[in-house]
Amino acid sequence: MARKFLRDMREVDNMLHKVLARYRKGKEPRVPPGQGMLIGFLMKNTDREIFQKDIEAEFDIARSTVTATLDSMERKGYITREAVVRDARLKKISLTPKAVESHNRIIADLEQLETIMFTGVSCEEAETLFHVMDKIKANLSNLYSKGGKSDGNQDNR
Repeated sequence: MARKFLRDMREVDNMLHKVLARYRKGKEPRVPPGQGMLIGFLMKNTDREIFQKDIEAEFDIARSTVTATLDSMERKGYITREAVVRDARLKKISLTPKAVESHNRIIADLEQLETIMFTGVSCEEAETLFHVMDKIKANLSNLYSKGGKSDGNQDNR
């Protein structure tokens, strides 16, 4: 492979960060990416009660990290935590109207950015890209689950 995939991915990642920073400039309130992902998770799961342990499991992050993130989001007015009747130790996490508004604005911005990113890319090319990305994610997930050890099989190209 003449081109280096990881280098290209890093360039795209850097460009996305720069574009997103410009895109968000002047738009308040600014939601950090991690908190935005958590808001998105809560938005997708409005049909059930979500607790801290659910977030820990979904994002595979430590309890202390989730606690700090939720504390920050509560201070900023994005979430509320309420004890549930069946067990006062459990705190149900709910989004505030401020979080829903931020989420809707972020989704609209990201959809607009994706439209721009895929200008000149055919549907077939986009589907191929997504197919390849799914394979790469599966390979990396498999490697991660093995503790970072590869079986050496490189013949799936």
